Parts: sequence; C-alpha cells; structure tokens
Amino acid sequence: MSFVIGSLSVVLSMLFFLIFLGWRRLIYPSDILIITSAFFVEYICYRLDIVPTIFFAYITFTIMFLILYKNTKAFFLAVALPAVYYALSILNWHLTFGLAHTLGVPSLGDTYPYYSIALTLQLSLVISTVLFILLIATLLKYCDSKWRIFNVLIHDLQTPPLVPWIIIVSMLIANSIHISAYRGQTDNLTLSILSALIYSLVLVFIIIITISAVKSAAKTAKIKQAQLYSEQLERVNTDVQAFQHDYRSILMSLSSFIENEDWQNLKTFFYEELAQTADTDATSDTLHKDLNNIQLVPLYSVLQTKLAQSENYGIVTRFYAPTPVYSVTMPMIDLIRCVSILMDNACEAAQKSTEPTLTVTLTQNDEKLYLQVENTIAAKQPLDIKQMMTNGYSTKGTNRGKGLANFDKIVKRTPGADYSLTKTDNTFTLYLELVRGN
Repeated sequence: MSFVIGSLSVVLSMLFFLIFLGWRRLIYPSDILIITSAFFVEYICYRLDIVPTIFFAYITFTIMFLILYKNTKAFFLAVALPAVYYALSILNWHLTFGLAHTLGVPSLGDTYPYYSIALTLQLSLVISTVLFILLIATLLKYCDSKWRIFNVLIHDLQTPPLVPWIIIVSMLIANSIHISAYRGQTDNLTLSILSALIYSLVLVFIIIITISAVKSAAKTAKIKQAQLYSEQLERVNTDVQAFQHDYRSILMSLSSFIENEDWQNLKTFFYEELAQTADTDATSDTLHKDLNNIQLVPLYSVLQTKLAQSENYGIVTRFYAPTPVYSVTMPMIDLIRCVSILMDNACEAAQKSTEPTLTVTLTQNDEKLYLQVENTIAAKQPLDIKQMMTNGYSTKGTNRGKGLANFDKIVKRTPGADYSLTKTDNTFTLYLELVRGN
C-alpha cells in the first residue's frame, strides 16, 4: 500500500508539474494516457516482483524526458526539467519522509523510499510533497511569463551537447548515493548529505545555464531590433529622396507650362496628375497617422512595409490603430513572423477577389493586444478553416501551406496567446489576441 500511495503521488505531482507549466506546449492530452499506462505497468511489475522498486525513479525520469523531447525537440529542456523536478522532489523528501525516519518513525526493511508508517502520516507527507512541487511550478511559470524561459530553451538555446549529459550523469550518481544511504534500517548521514549536495549543485548548474541562455537571447533580440530599425531608416531616407526628385520634376513641368502660357495643358496636368497624386498621398497620410501609434519599432517597420506592398498590388488598404501599441509579451521576432505571415497570406488571397481589400486593425488595452486582419477572397473560395492551419494545407498546390502552420505553432507556444478564424462568401478574417507586456 505504501508503494502504491508513494508512486501515485509521484505520478500526480509530475502531471501537475507539466500541466501547470505548459499545457498543450510541454504536455498534451495523449501524454496523460501514456503516463497513466506507465503507472499501471509499474504497479504490475511491482506486484510480480519483476523490477526492483529502486528503478521506478529512473523510469519516471525517462518517461518525463521522452514526453518533453517528443513535444519540444529540445534536448536540454527535456533533460533539465525532469532533473529540476526530481532533484526538488528528493530534497523535499529529506524534509518529509527522511525527517520522519530520522525522528524515529520505523521503516520496513528494504522498502525504500516508502516507509511502512501510519496511513494518515504518509498521506500528509505525500500532500506536502505535491504542494511543494506546485509551489515550484508556480515560481517557474512566473519566471517564464517574465523572461519567456521555455521559448528560449526550446528555440534559442545554443549549448554544447555535453551539458545535458553532465546533468544526466550527475543525477544518476546522486540518486545512487541517495538510495545507498537510505536502504535498510539505518541511514548513512554522510551519503545522505552528499546526495543532497549533488542534487543542489545540479539545480544551480541548470539555473546558470538558463540565465545565460535568456541573457544571450535578449542580446540577440536587441541586435535584430537594431537591424530592423536601421532598415526602416534606410527606407525612410529612400522615400525622402524619391519625394525630392518628384518635387523637382513637378516644379519643372509647372514652370514649362507657365513659360509657354499653355493654360489648357496646365489645367489638365493639375487635375489629372497632381490631384490624383494628392488623393493617393492623403490615403497614405491616413495610414501613416495610425502607424505613428505603433511604438514598437520592429512592428512599425514590418507593418509599414507590408501595407505599402499591399497598395502596390492594387489592393484597397486600410489600417487602424486608434490606441498606442507599446508592449507585448510575445517575443518580437515571433510577433514579426506572425504579422508577416498573416499580411502575406491576406494580400495573396485579396488579389484573387473582384474588389481586393485589406483591413488591418491593431488595438491595445490594459491587459490585451488585439490584431485583426480582414481580406476579401474570391467568391465562394473553398477554404477549410479546420484544416488550413495544418502543415502542407493549401489551395495553391503542393509544397505550399507552411506559413499558417508556422503561425499556429508560434501562437500555441506563446503563453496567453490565442486566435480565431471566420469566413463569409467574400471575406476572411483572423483575430489574434496577445497578452500586453509591462
């Protein structure tokens, strides 16, 4: 009974740990079935005395590693997170079961790590372990929301392949020492302290690697933002030079008409050329006015570029940003990728409609950032909303349809992000919702 309660507490705490940290990012519904099945297999092996109970810790660690690696393809994260979970569990064990043993609560021979103690006492110790794990998970989730730790470890971490293996070997050594210290009726205080020290050092090592990765990712993001800002200044300078050239050309044309007193052609030139240009410039000024509310330079740059491309395609383009947009929790590079994907797809679809139109709306309140991209589509165009976010789905032929699938992955791995799609006979609209940053 003690083994069942103890094993169940490990499985439940591991599930709570992963679900709380990253539901549908680190763990998915199908993984719960895998973990539950593994627990029943462990229980059967225990009842049949097929595998010693000391190996179940390794099995738990391995299952957690396989699930994380399957879902993230990040070797360091798949090793580090189970190591953090297990090291903290053992350190907490010293303060619960280990402390109970030290205080004289008898154990049943070779039954590590679950002692034959009163059921009420064992349940209280198990509950304290689960609560401790949830407390640590809450702390990690807060750190992730503030510094986007998991995004960095999954996508941006560059560390020598030897680092995860150092963690694995250290955990194996620490666990072997720990088991040796607590097998039997007497415990070896020196071995116990040594195992706790190794577990603590593993935690410190993982923390150092993670902090270094977050700092490196932040530095890289700043460099990329600076590059985007530089590109934006280049485009502005090019626009100014083009305006100066056009301005001189217009003056020369006007002076030529005036010198020749060619009033009829001057009138034609004014109404058919200058007035039309003024209307176009007025539309651009409206776009530019709302673009001034985008205070995130990289986002401003990509919106300016994509809106200009849309106008060049002959699409009636509207942009609304009635409130200042100045912060968002999604990494800037991911946000730029999302906006680029949505704008490119919208422009391509709009061009196939009889009256191509693109409307982009961006608003921000105290809690959320909302992006709406609406475009016209060909009449009764066959679009399967349920399938269009899957990799490879496209109405344009084979080897296409990767953009929206990448958009879907970015949104799903971003905490607090969500999107929805709507379609009518002539329009397609995508709504993206993000958590506002500090």
